[in-house]
Amino acid sequence: MEPRAFRTNFLASMVKNKSGMSEAYIDTPVDQTLKCMDGLNGTQRGDAEKGAKRISEVVMGTGMARGLGLENRSLMLPLGTDCVVRFEKKVEGMKRDLEGRE
Repeated sequence: MEPRAFRTNFLASMVKNKSGMSEAYIDTPVDQTLKCMDGLNGTQRGDAEKGAKRISEVVMGTGMARGLGLENRSLMLPLGTDCVVRFEKKVEGMKRDLEGRE
């Protein structure tokens, strides 16, 4: 399963250094990612209960997944609209890599 931003307390559990960000990491992708996570905490669009229900349905072959034959397959299941957008970008990049172009 590939769930994206579901509203849970996951981001609140980040452990931060009491002395702050090390000088070497300021304005780096690490710093930017941590700031982004701080800003997302509690505002994630995804509904965790709905996401858990969809995962269960795929595993059990019930509900919205009934009749799709997904329960016995290995697959990547993007859950959430933000995840679908990221998947589409990843697939496009992989296609470019296979075709050897930029």
